[in-house]
Amino acid sequence: MPTNPLGSDERLVFRGTRGGRSARGLLWGCLILFLGLQALGVLTTLSFLSRGEFAAARSGLPGIAILAVAGGVWWALHRRPACVVTNRRVLLTRLLRAPIAIDVADVAGATRFVVHYTKYGRVVNSVTTNHVVIQLRGGGGHRTAPILEADQLRDLLQGVASGWIDLACLPDVDGGPARAFQRTDLFFALSSVVAGGRRGPVLAGPTRIVAFAQAPSPLRVAQLLTIVGSERSAADVETALAALAQNGEWGQIVTMEREERTLLVEGHQLVLVSSDHRVIFELAPADAERASAFTKPGPHAYR
Repeated sequence: MPTNPLGSDERLVFRGTRGGRSARGLLWGCLILFLGLQALGVLTTLSFLSRGEFAAARSGLPGIAILAVAGGVWWALHRRPACVVTNRRVLLTRLLRAPIAIDVADVAGATRFVVHYTKYGRVVNSVTTNHVVIQLRGGGGHRTAPILEADQLRDLLQGVASGWIDLACLPDVDGGPARAFQRTDLFFALSSVVAGGRRGPVLAGPTRIVAFAQAPSPLRVAQLLTIVGSERSAADVETALAALAQNGEWGQIVTMEREERTLLVEGHQLVLVSSDHRVIFELAPADAERASAFTKPGPHAYR
């Protein structure tokens, strides 16, 4: 990010790639190309009239070089992120200008920008672009550059504005762990494999196992990470996730009591063992390591 570095306590939780359908992208591109070609033609014509054909041919080379350099600069600028979100701010990049910084607390909502085409006063076509309009609590708003992950950014900011998502609980885009994965008084993983089929998140709390049958959307993942990474006790987190079973939008959720059952880790497997049954969750190596630390006897504390 140019001219607006992150603070010492800021972490990058979302990075948007510039691209997608733009409100005026094609128009501006054609206009710039047309003006560049016109300027090159005028330069060559003037040189031909004043110094002859050979000199005119040579004089066109600087113009071509200038156009090439300008095109390279434009391409480099467009390869920058269109928008980044930290645990404290939303930063909107702009070409040749300083980014716009929006405090997370000022975000009131977000929506995709729609262009309406009219004819004789009637709307004849509507096109949803990849711009996202960020609405502010004090009124007004800001529109991002076109961004490929427009839906993901919109959902993220809507969740923040509604209080469902706490950006401080999300992982860094560069690999820093989420708070939910730093807890030792419970175990949480975003995915598992049961009976050869890929499943969704699994939580091992003090009294229950809560397992999701389907992988959640990015918005739901952020909500889960907010719940598990909050300052709630392990028992409260366990209850909150089990309560999601009442909401059909989360798909099938299975809750298993740990009473009279043993929870242990065998290799990369989290196993819930009873006298006549074993439920096995295949985990990623990093998740299995955290599960092993959780199942070891001893007191568990929130880190």
